[in-house]
Amino acid sequence: MKYDPEDKELFFSTSMIPDKEETNASLEHFEDYRLECFKNTGSWIKQQVKGSAEIGMGAKIMGSVIGISLFVGIMFGMACIIKKSYDYIPWIIGIILLELGISAFVYADATGLNAYTESALCMRIGGVISIAGAAGLVVVGYVYPKEIKAYYLMALFCELAFVVFLRSLVKVIGFVMAPKSVYKEEVQATCIGYVRTYQLYGEDGGNYLPVNSPLFEYYFEGSKYQSYYDLWDNGTDGKIETGSACKIKIAPNDPSRVLGGKNTIISAPLTMTFLSFAAFVMLLVLLIV
Repeated sequence: MKYDPEDKELFFSTSMIPDKEETNASLEHFEDYRLECFKNTGSWIKQQVKGSAEIGMGAKIMGSVIGISLFVGIMFGMACIIKKSYDYIPWIIGIILLELGISAFVYADATGLNAYTESALCMRIGGVISIAGAAGLVVVGYVYPKEIKAYYLMALFCELAFVVFLRSLVKVIGFVMAPKSVYKEEVQATCIGYVRTYQLYGEDGGNYLPVNSPLFEYYFEGSKYQSYYDLWDNGTDGKIETGSACKIKIAPNDPSRVLGGKNTIISAPLTMTFLSFAAFVMLLVLLIV
């Protein structure tokens, strides 16, 4: 997550705690950025491509394939349900799971992901679970009796819920262990300022949540880096004095990634773990009873 002064989404300042005038300037900067994105989609796409320049071509292609497949799969799956052609459903979901499994191996050693992620080992374990789940889904589709369509669909989604549960559980474990398994290198850094932006939330996308991160300057293996947290701090106020020295933890295989911010990212996979396990148990009970 190397800092780029030309990144128009980010507002840079040297203030640890901005005053009202600077806070308003930051919001106006973000709104101008959004307006420019809407007016000039081509420039926005170029910026996104530039931001992901360090990601390998295989990871980029895989991400595009999964995005397209997911959209096509959802559309085709809805058409199958409407026409009551349930025999295709395990194949549709199975192909998506297979692609997710392969992508886990592709992304395991990728750099420039610009996100808080689990270790490569956890990614690969998740990939194995997805691939095994894809095979299991096809097997269930063949083996389970189709006379009663409701039970047939419950069997398919019971197996899918179990796969989602295992994958979510591995991701939770990976996120918890990331400070030791991913961000293993400690370096001396200097806080040279703050970068601030806003995250959209709400159904209409019109609500803004201010986030910030210290901007650190440091050296690793002879190279100079300017980077910020993989996870942002909520709010506008910082906690580290500009110009002060501090120690930070980075990922040695991708030194621009910095550990920090509030670890709220774990809430999503943790929620998915509980929900998928509950769905699995409920469907299993219905199938047995």
